[in-house]
Amino acid sequence: MVGKPGQLLVDATQREATRLQFKRALADHVHQLLFASPQGRRLVEAIADAVERIAADWPANRPLRIMEAGSGSSALSRAIGRRLSGWQGTWRLTRLGLDEALEAQAGPFDLIVSAYGLTRMG
Repeated sequence: MVGKPGQLLVDATQREATRLQFKRALADHVHQLLFASPQGRRLVEAIADAVERIAADWPANRPLRIMEAGSGSSALSRAIGRRLSGWQGTWRLTRLGLDEALEAQAGPFDLIVSAYGLTRMG
């Protein structure tokens, strides 16, 4: 038998475990809505299309430096990588979280892209 302090600790631990499970489930649902839904996939593909068109006109002797701001799921990074895999030029994609992107000490960049990352700005 655990006393009242022990039971309070058990209850707090169970609440924390439940909170973490909820947080993981919520993150999965948000990812599904933003990136795996038909609308989310269209957005990611539209941005990748735009990057591909820019790259097509990019000078061959200049690397294309791309920053993905507020990257999270890597869905956009993968789509850009697929689009540029056959491109003859040189490119570099830097994925930065939102705080890092706002400080952007890794630049300079020629192109900044984001799929929903900038919506998290305050």
